[in-house]
Amino acid sequence: MHRRIKTHLNTTDTVNEEEESSNDSTDIDKREKYLRKQTRLQRQSDFPVSNRESAKQPIVPPNPLLKRPIPSFLQVYSQATASKDIILQWNLFSLSELESFDAMMTKLYRDENFVRVQLFENYRALLTLILESKKRYDRIHSDEDKDEDDSVITTTAL
Repeated sequence: MHRRIKTHLNTTDTVNEEEESSNDSTDIDKREKYLRKQTRLQRQSDFPVSNRESAKQPIVPPNPLLKRPIPSFLQVYSQATASKDIILQWNLFSLSELESFDAMMTKLYRDENFVRVQLFENYRALLTLILESKKRYDRIHSDEDKDEDDSVITTTAL
């Protein structure tokens, strides 16, 4: 026999050891099940959160140099011929400045090519529109010519 003391009642209750050990084991089982369930839920809830966080973060951070204004001499230099390269004395610039100029030149060329592609895309769309209108015009007039030919044939046949 084992005695358990209840302090709040100031009385003692007698409990069998077997009952107490079975109660303890069920409590432990309940706690283990609860903990397993919590860890499973935690793993499931962590998965989408980590995916959302990784989706928000860019793979490569944007270059801060591209947000700086491009100096006017670089814009002029980008439009100049290769024979004018010797005019600029690149050895007067530091390495970090040269790297930033390189990034700015790349941005200038990319923007220039984008404008060029847009012009060609507009030209292609205009050509497609003209071709479609000519085909439609030819189709309409060929249908009218067939109608006129049919009417001529029917009048001559009568």
